Amino acid sequence: MPESSTSQPDARAVAMAASSTALYTAPDTFSQSPLATAKFSDLKTWTSIPSPKSGEGVWMLQFDSDHKILYSTGFNLGLVWRIVMP
Repeated sequence: MPESSTSQPDARAVAMAASSTALYTAPDTFSQSPLATAKFSDLKTWTSIPSPKSGEGVWMLQFDSDHKILYSTGFNLGLVWRIVMP
Protein backbone atom coordinates (compact mmCIF):
# COMPACT_ATOMS: atom_id res chain seq x y z
CA MET A 1 0.00 0.00 0.00
CA PRO A 2 1.41 3.45 -0.87
CA GLU A 3 2.44 5.63 2.03
CA SER A 4 1.34 9.27 2.22
CA SER A 5 3.41 11.96 3.82
CA THR A 6 3.44 15.70 4.08
CA SER A 7 7.04 15.99 2.96
CA GLN A 8 8.15 16.65 -0.56
CA PRO A 9 9.77 13.92 -2.65
CA ASP A 10 13.52 13.51 -2.99
CA ALA A 11 14.94 16.90 -3.98
CA ARG A 12 17.21 15.19 -6.51
CA ALA A 13 14.35 14.14 -8.77
CA VAL A 14 15.55 13.71 -12.32
CA ALA A 15 12.28 12.87 -14.04
CA MET A 16 8.74 14.21 -13.88
CA ALA A 17 5.48 13.45 -15.64
CA ALA A 18 1.97 14.78 -15.22
CA SER A 19 -1.62 13.74 -15.75
CA SER A 20 -4.49 16.20 -15.77
CA THR A 21 -4.76 15.83 -11.97
CA ALA A 22 -1.38 14.69 -10.61
CA LEU A 23 2.38 15.15 -10.76
CA TYR A 24 4.77 12.15 -10.74
CA THR A 25 8.47 12.36 -9.82
CA ALA A 26 11.40 9.94 -9.90
CA PRO A 27 14.63 10.20 -7.90
CA ASP A 28 18.06 9.80 -9.42
CA THR A 29 18.12 6.19 -8.17
CA PHE A 30 15.46 3.90 -6.69
CA SER A 31 17.74 2.89 -3.82
CA GLN A 32 17.39 6.38 -2.34
CA SER A 33 13.60 6.76 -2.50
CA PRO A 34 10.63 5.49 -4.49
CA LEU A 35 8.66 7.28 -7.15
CA ALA A 36 6.21 9.77 -5.71
CA THR A 37 2.95 11.40 -6.75
CA ALA A 38 0.85 14.33 -5.55
CA LYS A 39 -2.43 15.75 -6.73
CA PHE A 40 -2.24 19.26 -8.18
CA SER A 41 -4.95 20.23 -5.69
CA ASP A 42 -2.63 19.27 -2.77
CA LEU A 43 1.08 19.45 -3.64
CA LYS A 44 2.00 19.25 0.05
CA THR A 45 0.90 15.61 0.35
CA TRP A 46 3.03 13.12 -1.57
CA THR A 47 2.39 9.38 -1.91
CA SER A 48 5.09 6.80 -2.61
CA ILE A 49 4.51 4.57 -5.62
CA PRO A 50 5.83 1.02 -5.13
CA SER A 51 8.38 0.43 -7.87
CA PRO A 52 11.12 -2.07 -8.68
CA LYS A 53 14.81 -1.20 -8.73
CA SER A 54 16.01 -0.18 -12.17
CA GLY A 55 19.77 -0.40 -12.24
CA GLU A 56 21.20 3.11 -12.30
CA GLY A 57 17.88 4.89 -11.88
CA VAL A 58 15.14 6.54 -13.89
CA TRP A 59 15.91 8.54 -17.02
CA MET A 60 12.40 9.58 -18.07
CA LEU A 61 8.77 9.24 -17.01
CA GLN A 62 5.80 9.47 -19.35
CA PHE A 63 2.13 9.36 -18.45
CA ASP A 64 -0.37 7.91 -20.95
CA SER A 65 -3.58 9.74 -20.04
CA ASP A 66 -5.77 7.65 -22.36
CA HIS A 67 -4.87 4.42 -20.54
CA LYS A 68 -3.71 5.85 -17.17
CA ILE A 69 -0.31 4.16 -17.43
CA LEU A 70 2.93 5.60 -16.06
CA TYR A 71 5.98 4.48 -18.07
CA SER A 72 9.56 4.62 -16.81
CA THR A 73 12.81 4.34 -18.74
CA GLY A 74 16.12 3.58 -17.06
CA PHE A 75 19.57 5.06 -17.57
CA ASN A 76 21.03 1.74 -18.66
CA LEU A 77 18.10 -0.67 -19.07
CA GLY A 78 15.77 1.07 -21.55
CA LEU A 79 12.04 0.56 -20.88
CA VAL A 80 12.05 -0.72 -17.34
CA TRP A 81 8.39 -1.00 -16.39
CA ARG A 82 4.91 0.43 -16.54
CA ILE A 83 2.29 0.83 -13.85
CA VAL A 84 -1.44 1.37 -14.20
CA MET A 85 -2.49 4.32 -12.05
CA PRO A 86 -5.93 4.71 -10.45
